Amino acid sequence: MSRPMRHAPIDPKLFVSNRDRLRRLMLPNSLAVVNANDILPTNADGSLRLVVNADLFYLTGIEQEESVLLLHPDAHLEEFREILFLREPTPLMEVWEGRKLTRESAQKLSGVKRVEWLSEFDSVFHRVMCEAEHVYLNANEHKRAVIRVQTREGRFVAREFRARTVAFDAGSLSAIGTAIGIAAGPSKALPLLGALRSRILHVLVTDIRTAAAVLELDEEDR
Repeated sequence: MSRPMRHAPIDPKLFVSNRDRLRRLMLPNSLAVVNANDILPTNADGSLRLVVNADLFYLTGIEQEESVLLLHPDAHLEEFREILFLREPTPLMEVWEGRKLTRESAQKLSGVKRVEWLSEFDSVFHRVMCEAEHVYLNANEHKRAVIRVQTREGRFVAREFRARTVAFDAGSLSAIGTAIGIAAGPSKALPLLGALRSRILHVLVTDIRTAAAVLELDEEDR
C-alpha cells in the first residue's frame, strides 16, 4: 500500500530541474537506474506503510511501490532518454491496495513524458544497456555499511548484473594459453592497456576508436 500524500501538490518543474541537475553530473553515455523502496512485511499477511525512496521522490515526486526511473541522457533515440516504469493497475489490485497511478497521472506528477508499465522494463533496459558505457546504481557502498535485509536496489543489482557476470581472477587468466578480451569504448582504454601490458590478455578484439585510444595512452606513457 502506498503512503498517502501528506504534502501540498508540488510543481513538476521542480522534479524536471532535479533530473537536469543529475544529468549534468553523469559521465557521457551513462545510464542511471533508481528503484522504489520495498513495502516491508509485518506478521502473517500484514505489511507496513511504504517508506518512500527519497532519491526517487527527489527526481520524480513518485510515492508508489515498485516504480523505477531510468535515465540515459545520451541515448541515440530521444524516447529512451527518460522513462518511468509503474505497476499496471487492475480493478482487483485497487480494491485491496487502493488507488494506483495511471500513466497520465504519473506524467502530470513527475514531468516525465514517457511512462511505461513495469512489464516493459526488461526489454527496454536490455536495449539501453547495449548503448551505455557507464551505469549508475543506487546502492549503499559505504565501507561501514552492514546490510541485514537486501533492498530492492540490492536485488536489482544481483538480478541484472551479478547473475549475468562471468569473472576470472588474474591468476586464472594468466594460466590460460591464449586469453582473448572483447571490449569497446575509449573509457575502457586505460584498463585494457593495463591488461595487455601485464599479459593477462594476449588478444584484444575492439573497434578502431578504442584501439587508437589504447595506442595513444601507450605512447604517452613511454
